[in-house]
Amino acid sequence: MTRKEALQELLVKVKAGECPSRPQVFSAFPERDMFDGDPVGRLFDWACDPEDLRAMGAALSLLEAVLPGYNYDIIKRGKRFTVHVYESTDCVGWNGVSDTPSRALLIAILNALVAMEDG
Repeated sequence: MTRKEALQELLVKVKAGECPSRPQVFSAFPERDMFDGDPVGRLFDWACDPEDLRAMGAALSLLEAVLPGYNYDIIKRGKRFTVHVYESTDCVGWNGVSDTPSRALLIAILNALVAMEDG
């Protein structure tokens, strides 16, 4: 499985409100230590629980780890959150939409990473 396919598999799970397994996360982020102190591992554990207060902090740590220097905007419309991730205001960005801001941010990050695999 290519990294792009692994990222797409994670994206499908996250959009469906499911929590990816550790092997699925390892497939998408093979270059990262997925255990103690790694924001990638923490996010995928915590983002699956919308009641976990650590989820947004972990999502922001993931953004910093995999897209350093990128910015984000969060918009709430009714009960849904839209997160826009972008490098600068004059660059293309990627969106994520979900019932929780942390999951919306995770979706936006994964959308960005999938797009970047295309070059």
